[in-house]
Amino acid sequence: MEAGAADGTAQGKTKRMHKMIFRFLNTGGGKYGPDDDHMDFFLFGQGQPMNQPVPLFSGDRLVSWPKGYETDAYVQYTNDQPMAVTLEGIYPQIVVSDSR
Repeated sequence: MEAGAADGTAQGKTKRMHKMIFRFLNTGGGKYGPDDDHMDFFLFGQGQPMNQPVPLFSGDRLVSWPKGYETDAYVQYTNDQPMAVTLEGIYPQIVVSDSR
C-alpha cells in the first residue's frame, strides 16, 4: 500500500487503515474485511419484502476499518450470495507512521 510519507515512500512503514470507501454500481451486497476471520456485511435493501427483488445500490459507502497499525495492510471483498455486484473501487484512508 502506497500512501506517501513525510520522508518518502510509505512502503515498509507502519500504517493504519482507519476508514475505507467502497464504490459500487448496481450492487446487492457482499462481505468485506481484512481477512476471513474479520468480515462484515454490506446488505442493501434491508427490510425489502421477500417476494420483491433487492434494490441495487450505486454509490459510495464509508466504513470504519477494524485493524490497527501494521506494515502489511490487506483488504478483502467477497460475494458468496447470488447477488449482483460491480465493485468500482476501494479507497483506503491511511495514517502512516514516519518513525520507521
